[in-house]
Amino acid sequence: MREGLEIGGRVVPLLAGSVHYWRLDPKDWRPCLLATQSLGLPIIDTYVPWNVHEIAPGVLELGANDPKRDLAAFLKIVHDLGLYAIVRPGPHINAELTHFGIPERVVWDPACQARSPKGNPVVLPMLPQAFPVPSYASEVFLDETARYFRALGATLGPLLYPDGPVVMLQVDNEGAMYFRDSAYDQDYHPDAIALYRAFLRDKYKTLEALGAAYGFDPSAEGSPRFGDIEPPVRFDAKTPAELVRHVDWAELHEHMLARAMHRFAGALTDAGLDGLPRSHNFPPGQEATPLNAARVGGAVDLIGYDYYNQASPTTRVTIMRRTSELAVRCDALGVPAFGCEMGAGFPPFFPPLDERDSVFTVLTALAYGLRGFNLYMAVERDRWIGAPIDPHGRERPFSLFWRKLTHALAKLDFERLRRRAPVRILIPRNERRLARVTHAFGPVSGAFFSVAGAGARESCLEDDLGLGYHERLCAAASSGTLVTVGPRSPELGGARRALSEPLDLARLRSPHDDLPVLCKADPGDVERLVARAIEAFDLPAYGIDPDGVFATLHEDERGAPKVLFLINPSESDCGARVVVGGGVSHATDVLKDQSYEVVDGALDIRVKPKTVRMLALS
Repeated sequence: MREGLEIGGRVVPLLAGSVHYWRLDPKDWRPCLLATQSLGLPIIDTYVPWNVHEIAPGVLELGANDPKRDLAAFLKIVHDLGLYAIVRPGPHINAELTHFGIPERVVWDPACQARSPKGNPVVLPMLPQAFPVPSYASEVFLDETARYFRALGATLGPLLYPDGPVVMLQVDNEGAMYFRDSAYDQDYHPDAIALYRAFLRDKYKTLEALGAAYGFDPSAEGSPRFGDIEPPVRFDAKTPAELVRHVDWAELHEHMLARAMHRFAGALTDAGLDGLPRSHNFPPGQEATPLNAARVGGAVDLIGYDYYNQASPTTRVTIMRRTSELAVRCDALGVPAFGCEMGAGFPPFFPPLDERDSVFTVLTALAYGLRGFNLYMAVERDRWIGAPIDPHGRERPFSLFWRKLTHALAKLDFERLRRRAPVRILIPRNERRLARVTHAFGPVSGAFFSVAGAGARESCLEDDLGLGYHERLCAAASSGTLVTVGPRSPELGGARRALSEPLDLARLRSPHDDLPVLCKADPGDVERLVARAIEAFDLPAYGIDPDGVFATLHEDERGAPKVLFLINPSESDCGARVVVGGGVSHATDVLKDQSYEVVDGALDIRVKPKTVRMLALS
């Protein structure tokens, strides 16, 4: 359900806190869980680290000799306290663990390792120790994962709801090829090459079609067959037509990851770990990775995003773009827009994120449509700085904010509210594939730029090929709906070949003849289009001053305004005026318990630098 998880006939909002049992003294499990519960978080999130539990191939230590590894005992305490659990068994969990939680014997097995164009292992230079990353195409790695899940199933299976507290399972973690996700970093593993050729055969069906796309004559002597095609190893396209093989290689990565997620999900089912919703979390900068929500969504029920951001004008735009995309997709699918990891603190190798950054990030994400989050980390542990609860279950001052926030969300029934988004921006998938193949910084992941405050576009090559980001649809095409393309009419199709005939813009014409189908990049043109569209379609709009403060409005099912967010990402203290209308007479800051009167439909309020105000309207 879009409001949360349906458990035992009632809807539980997706509000969780991460507690890593194997990193804590078992005598502290209960105090840490009680402290997390006191923050208003009904769900406990935990990883199950493969390399912590495995003592021999396919043999797990689950508490028989080491109490810290007693997963069942930990989850039984969760159950006794009336809490629920999200369990994330991997195989990849990251969690700032060496080898990202995968056994050393697996990462050092050549049959499991992703390969570079020269056939070398692909190494992630990660603290505290670099390691060769597994291949998502490797049959040996997929089989090893299935064996691990079978060994875990006997212990975890009896703890699934309704017999136990486990209400959701996560399949893998941040499946972006271990952040070595440049298009030409990997994967040239033999199993990946075989998958690539099978992918081309399935896509093009015939050699004639492949030849037409790749520019060769299949009837000529010595021309390649499907089994001969080699993937590109560097970006060398000089014309749009030469992009086809590069874009196909980027698409193969999407196919490879989705196939691996399906295999992992099937292995969980075979291990008896089924019957519950399944999730997967996309990392920061997901638009620059080969993660494709449509493809991965076939293997899981819920895709959520991770959030680790500093407070700044640039990151507000990043959070707005990511969360709006997530919220619209989740709303269409009838699932909650979920922040699988909402940073509270940070690992030591991140840029420092203080409490103000965490507060700004979660409130901005909620402002743009997030409906639930997992506080990561709720409880302090090794290789982490700044959680609101210490490893012994003692609350730190930062816990007060999270308690106030969850109390306000519950009081407002926030998970049931909606932020109307009558305009859709549709970005062709090929645009993101192009962003990957033209990534200007080689092996440096797009996630790095996102954490540093930039995005995918800031890391792409210049517009050498005359393509740019021009194939945009600014609204979904349907009867009576304005469809706008720009800044010029697309001339190339999805295969990067010239359209057989020009796009018929007349077919996109809306009943409002004075609204243009083609919108140029000139800011004045865009502003005029927006202003006219708001009037023509009676779109929800409200005035706000100054321009550096941003507002979002959330309504109940009857369309009554209920919550207003005001975001000031700048370094300046602002006095803001916002027109709310809708019969609103009062606004109350739910985190500061301050009330304001709305006079003549306008609210005057101060917004401090790099802060977000969350106002209940009445």
